[in-house]
Amino acid sequence: MERREFLKASMNFSALALLHLAGFGCKPATPSSAIKLPDLPYDKKALEPYISERTMNFHHCRHHGGYVGKTNIAIAGTPYQGMPLVDIIRRTHGKPDKATIFNNAAQVFNHNFYWNSMKPSGGGKPVGQLYQRLTEAFGSYAKFHKAFSNTANTQFGSGWEHAYYLDYQNRRADYVKAYLDHLVNWYFAEAKLKDAS
Repeated sequence: MERREFLKASMNFSALALLHLAGFGCKPATPSSAIKLPDLPYDKKALEPYISERTMNFHHCRHHGGYVGKTNIAIAGTPYQGMPLVDIIRRTHGKPDKATIFNNAAQVFNHNFYWNSMKPSGGGKPVGQLYQRLTEAFGSYAKFHKAFSNTANTQFGSGWEHAYYLDYQNRRADYVKAYLDHLVNWYFAEAKLKDAS
């Protein structure tokens, strides 16, 4: 093993150990934990080769699990402790003194949504009402694909690189293309469209 690989592996192991010591990660939540880390809707290898099991472990256990742990710490002993996640987000939104609760709870929600926005053998064009609405709004699916890709690739700032950095490094465009062409769960998107109607 080369020195660089050894150092990288050591840092990864150390960071994971620290998260577990802090009560985060993929350890099962305690029965008293108000917010739980949900199981993934598919196996951690199911999105390969587009998203590796290694990335899924890091992203689900460390990042998503970390937000779950921080949310539970932030709401402990408050009126928010017994509330559903969405209610916590709604009631803390726009309140500077509740920013820690809102930020972490919102990230739990975002990650829950993200996992469901993908599926094994996903991607390609949507069908049904969603396809019709996208083509009406953008002129064609190809134009939607281009607009989505451009927006995703030009989004400034950090915050979602952990979804792909282990597999794609700085090749965000490759990740966005893989997401649209092979991963996006159009059935989930269609269901959300119907919920909003």
